[in-house]
Amino acid sequence: MDLEKAEQMMKMYDDLYKIMGTWMSQDNESLAVAAVLMATALRVYRTSLSDEDYDQMMDYLSDTRDNIEKFPSPEELNTKLN
Repeated sequence: MDLEKAEQMMKMYDDLYKIMGTWMSQDNESLAVAAVLMATALRVYRTSLSDEDYDQMMDYLSDTRDNIEKFPSPEELNTKLN
């Protein structure tokens, strides 16, 4: 991936992170927010990938599930800011 595409991807991530934060601050349940994001992402993969590539992506997600980092808790964020 070239630098321009990487920067574009980071901007999309940052934009979506802000939207997610807005949803969370509007008293939406965190699992409902996650479900909407996950369902949308899976539909994009399903639409964009071949069946074989989609299956490989799903296997990869399952195989690397322990590598996903949690978001910091509000308490952790406050500690980092102070």
